[in-house]
Amino acid sequence: MRYKYFNPEYRSKVPVEYFIHNGEKHPTKKGYSLKDNKTFIYGVGYVRISKKAKRYIAEPLPENYGAKDLLAAYIAHGWYVTLSLIAERYSPNDCVYSGYSFELKNVIKFGESYDNFLQFAQDMDSKCITILSEKYGVFITYKDSDFRYGNPDDYNTIPAWYINDFTGRVSHTSRFAHYFTNNIDLSIMGLMTMDAHYNPMSHEVNLKSMIRELSKIFPICGNVCATETEQTSLCEKLANMSVKDMVACLYGTDLANDAEKLNDWVLTEVYVKFGGQEII
Repeated sequence: MRYKYFNPEYRSKVPVEYFIHNGEKHPTKKGYSLKDNKTFIYGVGYVRISKKAKRYIAEPLPENYGAKDLLAAYIAHGWYVTLSLIAERYSPNDCVYSGYSFELKNVIKFGESYDNFLQFAQDMDSKCITILSEKYGVFITYKDSDFRYGNPDDYNTIPAWYINDFTGRVSHTSRFAHYFTNNIDLSIMGLMTMDAHYNPMSHEVNLKSMIRELSKIFPICGNVCATETEQTSLCEKLANMSVKDMVACLYGTDLANDAEKLNDWVLTEVYVKFGGQEII
């Protein structure tokens, strides 16, 4: 399973040692052993571990772990240990692990339903990339990781944009903003977790960008729009189109129907079946 934030390369390859402090299960800090009588807990500081305190071991996750594995780890070992299994050096203060807590909450709450939702979006992305390549000659430059089109000796960039949900400001970002997967929201501006859902509003600005650029060569919305006047007319037309219609123009009706399914997807809550009360 390929998750939105979890990096499989960071998975702990060795068992995670942990102990219980104030009723919560905490892994020992990297570099400390269960033989030591102290460790560091983020948000708490250095704490002493009683020599009489019971020590525990959590075995590594499978190489290709999924929701079942993560939910089992959470039930058996708790929140902090599960994050250490996902990323051996996990720290909530490290931007490398930004989004990990939001994703884990969704995995725990929705289990395989979340996996299926994310996989469906990833399959859509694969189809879109194939269409962009085979139909429009779009390619990726790995040096700057952008979408490009046209003559390789004189190619053009297809801009990708990010919208700040609070300010509404639009900023340039990486090509991944064009993907369905990257328009799945798990949090509000990285501040609080929300249930996973496809955000067509954030995707809309990049669908328009893709159509505007490729329409300079291809009759995506009926006509080639190479001049400034034609581009202005195209923008007015796009302003009155739904996301589904834009997907249909660019990628075809099958992908447009998939986009509608993704937008209407209902995740099934499963954690309550295991007696869960609250996810941190």
